[in-house]
Amino acid sequence: MGLDSRNHDGNIESDTGRIEVEESNFNIHGGHRFLHFLKTIKNIKKGDGMIEILHVSDLHLGKNAYTNGSAKSLLKAVSERYPFAGKDNTYLLVTGDVTDHGKNGEYELAGQALSPFTDRIFITPGNHDYGSWGGTDYTEEKAKHFDDPFASALGFKHPFFAKKVFARQLQDEFGNTLVMIGLNSCAKEGPGDFAQGEVGEEQRKELADILAGYNGKKIPKILFLHHIPNREAALPDVMTLKDWEELMEVIGDKIDVLAFGHQGRLGVATKGKYGTEGEQIRPMKLRLLGGGSKSALRKTWVLDANDSVAEQCCYSIRWDGEEIKPEMIMLGVPDVPSPVKP
Repeated sequence: MGLDSRNHDGNIESDTGRIEVEESNFNIHGGHRFLHFLKTIKNIKKGDGMIEILHVSDLHLGKNAYTNGSAKSLLKAVSERYPFAGKDNTYLLVTGDVTDHGKNGEYELAGQALSPFTDRIFITPGNHDYGSWGGTDYTEEKAKHFDDPFASALGFKHPFFAKKVFARQLQDEFGNTLVMIGLNSCAKEGPGDFAQGEVGEEQRKELADILAGYNGKKIPKILFLHHIPNREAALPDVMTLKDWEELMEVIGDKIDVLAFGHQGRLGVATKGKYGTEGEQIRPMKLRLLGGGSKSALRKTWVLDANDSVAEQCCYSIRWDGEEIKPEMIMLGVPDVPSPVKP
């Protein structure tokens, strides 16, 4: 029973038990003080009465036994720490590279591993899901397989292959609304694109129209895709999203959370004698997008989940109607033997 559910005697029930409420609390004009009352009851279980998104990425199921075990261990830890039963507003977000080569057997393995999250999952393809040979051997068959039967069997039905923007509003028991927006950043070109990605003009225009529809509304927006959206990778001709600068012009300060994955290091300028470029690893960490607006809902969080399997870590993004609350959650160590070097 949800937190706003009332039984016949005027009291409220929650997962933690029955909460006694005097009848006068229900007769407050507009209901705003009553809403605040509910949110401040100390014995309501954490996570109730709000929308929560749990973000992981780059599972690479099918790569090898150790990666398979580590990815399954991560998903098991997420489901155990955040049981979805009875929590209609808890979701899993996976930002691509679910498989390692896009093979049918790998999709089957991924479907089994993600089945506990059926109908409660947001997912977008990565370059590895569209092909093998390091994610660059694109085939139309593999790309279409991601949408259907793989994602559709998990309850996520969207034509990402057609490069259409995904958008869905979520709403909790109190009417708090959050928007999930997904992009397909796979270039769909084959060996010539290496592991680069491209959102494309059509998706960028569609995204601009969606964002314009929320101008002036206090509704946070989470934008998710696979490739790094806000800067070049260390190897620009191999790993970078080709149109990342054009995408960031569309995004501006209109997004509250940027969620992504994609393997590879970031290019960073060094202060060496020759001004050469170095590389930076990408640990799980809460980051803010530079140059964001000071308004409450325009502080853009950057959640890079590339290393979620290796670190056995996920991001939690919570929205309670007042503030977006991202958090990095350490889930333990992989429940799988470490690989043994030959």
